[in-house]
Amino acid sequence: MSASEPIGIPYDGTAPESIDPWSRLIFDTLSPWPIAQAGTWTRWDPGYLLLQIDTSGDAKIEPIFIDSADSGLTVMFGHWEDTLPHMETSSTDEDAAVAAAQVERLVEQWLGGDLRTAVYYRADGEWCGSIAIEGHDAGLQLRHAAAELRDFSPVRVELRSPARKDWEEIAIPPEWLTPSG
Repeated sequence: MSASEPIGIPYDGTAPESIDPWSRLIFDTLSPWPIAQAGTWTRWDPGYLLLQIDTSGDAKIEPIFIDSADSGLTVMFGHWEDTLPHMETSSTDEDAAVAAAQVERLVEQWLGGDLRTAVYYRADGEWCGSIAIEGHDAGLQLRHAAAELRDFSPVRVELRSPARKDWEEIAIPPEWLTPSG
């Protein structure tokens, strides 16, 4: 890492004035969650937080990132991301509670194996799309996404889970790239 790369400042909740009000709500809501307690919080300018989770129990996992930038809550894992809440409520407090609950559910599904990600690549190795796969029957979801991404010419998909050793690589058959999938 070079000296010019940004680095967050460790955050433990003792300097609430150093983060924006939305981030404070998110910290207060997520910090008691056992999964968050195993992670590391950092503060980034201009005052948002990033939670990084690298373990599940005693096992090392691919990192999960949760950030509170721009009055949203973005969760990132397995080369996929989502910004929450999907529907705003009538109050910022309620939005934070809803977004935090949605993030907790997604992360728990990811760690529990009920949610995986599919990362699509072109022949040159460039990424061309990612989706979340729910449940254990991924076939139809993988085919449908490949058909949707056909203009980007995907040739392979990585089916990811928290532990890299469990990732699967699948060659995309030509029939997957038709609109009917």
